[in-house]
Amino acid sequence: MLAINKIVKALTITRSAFDTMFLEAQAMANVDRVRFEAVVDPSMSDDAAFELAHRFAQARGWLENLVNIIIDEGLEDGSLTRELAEDRANSGDAELQAMTNLASGFEQPDVIYRGIGNGMRWTGKILINGKAEGTGILIGPNLLITAWHVVRGLFTPTANGDWHPDPTGYTELQIEFDDFLAKIGRTLRPSATLRVGAHQNWCVCFSACHKDEIDGKLPDNLAQLDGFWDYTIIRLEKAPGLMRRWASLDARSIVPRVDESIILFQHPAGQPLKMDRNFIAAMDPPAPSVIPKFRFLHRANSLGGSSGGPCFDKSFMLFGFHQGVWRTAPQNGGVTTNRGVPAVRILKHITDSIKELPALDPSENPIWSLGVKNAYAPVIGTEDFQKIIWRSAVAGKPKLLVITGADDVGKTFRVNLLSIMLSEGGHLKITLNAKSISNLDARTLAERICVEAGADVPDFTPASDINSTSSVWLKDEVLVKIMSALDAARKGRLVWLSITDLNAFKIVNEDASELLFLLYGQILSVDWLRVVLDGMNGDIPSALNEDTEWHRVSEIKRSDIETYFKRFLTELDMPIDPTVLSVHTNMSFDKYHQTLNRDPNAAMSRLDEEVRSVANAYLRAGNQN
Repeated sequence: MLAINKIVKALTITRSAFDTMFLEAQAMANVDRVRFEAVVDPSMSDDAAFELAHRFAQARGWLENLVNIIIDEGLEDGSLTRELAEDRANSGDAELQAMTNLASGFEQPDVIYRGIGNGMRWTGKILINGKAEGTGILIGPNLLITAWHVVRGLFTPTANGDWHPDPTGYTELQIEFDDFLAKIGRTLRPSATLRVGAHQNWCVCFSACHKDEIDGKLPDNLAQLDGFWDYTIIRLEKAPGLMRRWASLDARSIVPRVDESIILFQHPAGQPLKMDRNFIAAMDPPAPSVIPKFRFLHRANSLGGSSGGPCFDKSFMLFGFHQGVWRTAPQNGGVTTNRGVPAVRILKHITDSIKELPALDPSENPIWSLGVKNAYAPVIGTEDFQKIIWRSAVAGKPKLLVITGADDVGKTFRVNLLSIMLSEGGHLKITLNAKSISNLDARTLAERICVEAGADVPDFTPASDINSTSSVWLKDEVLVKIMSALDAARKGRLVWLSITDLNAFKIVNEDASELLFLLYGQILSVDWLRVVLDGMNGDIPSALNEDTEWHRVSEIKRSDIETYFKRFLTELDMPIDPTVLSVHTNMSFDKYHQTLNRDPNAAMSRLDEEVRSVANAYLRAGNQN
């Protein structure tokens, strides 16, 4: 077992996220649950509190569960993954020996181990009628991208040379994922692999390769490759990315310079997942209008089945996808030059074709409660809100969400729901209550934001030492250091800054208020920041309008309550009696509506109590049967 001091040193986690992991580990071990903050003194430093919590888990026999969850979520700096992988490799595991050798070639091997762990979770094998055909990678909760030519058999040509996806193609298509923890001798799940089928509407977007590439050749005029991006985005029937997370198609990604590193993940010839590190190759003579504009060249080893494999740079940013052999290049000493498609070209084609990737629909991931951390509070009537959050997380907009509505209709509840929807490993969530920050000055507010993010608190130069206005100090000193601290703490995750109860508490300090508006404005300059404002009364700067969406929370409908009960019963695998369901739905809705007329501020809490009462009755009936 890993030493506790090593575990604590490796953590990249907030106290709030750790509390979630702490409870999940206990739920997995099926023991009486204790909150993290009930075990430690709130005044303890993070390291001291985390160490005490781990020793608490060790004494009660579920430390391994806790560590496995932390590693699986990627909430450590890579050193835990490194130690476990090297221990397993030393026992004779050839795959992990290759992983160890690959990582040792970098200046920061822990970063590479963490990246490798992510890549292994995200990358899948493409199966058509059970036969391995290629490689793909998750780019959303239920979206996977692969090379178009890998799944060309699921498309039919038209008379004018276009291609159309076969509507029945989903019946032939499956994706197989490896379990990373199983590879390093750990496990959270009963199976070492996961197979996921394709959704009935399986093809989201695609671009064929050039017709000469289909024949294993290249066009004489390489400029003709423009517009042929050889990719397909597949919608899956389930959402494995909710647990595994996913890679980002980032407009800032660039093909590394010649001789820079490339790491290719692949399933060569249908084998288990492999990785190869090599370098970007040059074209001789250079043709910058084509290479690396339309294709890039590389020397990573590959075989049939590697097509569609994701290509990462040395910082583990996804920059492209392996396509095949570059047959125009001379084979020098048996070394093959391969080609790939830049991710930015594919991203541009997606934007031009469908504007944005489709968000996960709530029906594809029914959430019926807020889980163990929030005492299983029921989730009712939030489908529209969930759609917005998934669209923001996957497609990138909106970046600023303002939640409005009457008091006690569920605005703050939705912020809590956001925290449950989004995995800790893929999203850094910072939640502030307006009451707790209403009287803070700008510097104290900045420090609070960094603490809540689990980031190092910067040494802010006092405003009195800046020979300028307070606005300049806020913008050039405080804001810059906050953003730098958040960027370092996020470890590649999206950052969600949520502020609740803004309709009830005003930010009194003018500099603090200005700092918040400066933070909101950062959504225009960084892709990784999202802002959620509960009950915002002020005006949003007009420059942010295009990236802002307003969500008004409406009253609960009868159908919302019925949907909740159906999800609850389905989750518990209990039969649904339409008559009984109708009676309970009507009873709960009528009581909610009566309270809404008499005491609107208490309506949601009373509905919560009523629904819990009915749900508990179902549970008791199920236990008796």
